[in-house]
Amino acid sequence: MSEPTADPSSPAFSGASTASPLRTAARPAAEFKGLSHPALRLMLNEPDDAAIAAALDALLGDDEDAFEWQPVVVDAARIGTAESVDVGAVVARLRASHLHPVALAGAHGALRGEAERLQLGWLAALPERRGRAAEAAAEAADVPGAAPASSAAAAPAAAAAETSAAAPAQAEPAADAPPAAAPAATQAAMVIERPVRSGQQVYARERDLIVIGDVSPGAEVIADGHVHVYGTLGGRAIAGARGRRDAGIFTLGLRAELVAVSGIYRTFEDGVPAQHAGKPVRISLEADADTLSMRPL
Repeated sequence: MSEPTADPSSPAFSGASTASPLRTAARPAAEFKGLSHPALRLMLNEPDDAAIAAALDALLGDDEDAFEWQPVVVDAARIGTAESVDVGAVVARLRASHLHPVALAGAHGALRGEAERLQLGWLAALPERRGRAAEAAAEAADVPGAAPASSAAAAPAAAAAETSAAAPAQAEPAADAPPAAAPAATQAAMVIERPVRSGQQVYARERDLIVIGDVSPGAEVIADGHVHVYGTLGGRAIAGARGRRDAGIFTLGLRAELVAVSGIYRTFEDGVPAQHAGKPVRISLEADADTLSMRPL
């Protein structure tokens, strides 16, 4: 007698189930939970609509695929109560670049109606979060009018002044004196398994930083140890932020705006040199000089 055969279209054959999804009796169908999620914070530093528009154009560029609808909080805490700003124009520009404004923070009461019209949340003033180490890293990254590393003989004092309120500015070492050794990074590396988008900053304190993905133009990656970018480095990268001279920057594709090691920096206003552009590169300090070297990986 032959064995009965299963019907391939039947739930028993396919493994499908006609039963409704299991529900836990104590759990409601919907509920609110607290959430801590990273969002971009757009700081409005002055109530000049034209200046804000120009700054946004410089930050966002023309690449509509760079942000993937990341949430943005527009921080207007630095706009005075007697001043006004075109929040609608800011929101429209962000949305045009595939960013998603979700709230207005720290704004004076006169802007509340505009926030409601634009369907933005209303947040109290956000903390500045200017810790000593974070402030050191942020100031080290913000080097206005930086000169190329080839003119580094005049740069160390200026670069040191930019580094930190946390650590005293380092005087330029004498030509015949060996530089003081900075403490090596001892903690496990910080690993970021996502791209770092424009406007974001990542700081690995007393450790190496590993980014698995691209670093967009306008983003900053900073470490007291080495910086590794397993992708294209298109923003700013700072290694040895607290003076570690043997730190280095490693990337699979160099398109950076600025690179720095132990306070010695180089900018690329005219683009990365052709022999290194878009290629795997290691950047480090020369052993006996305050100059940066770029070598193929």
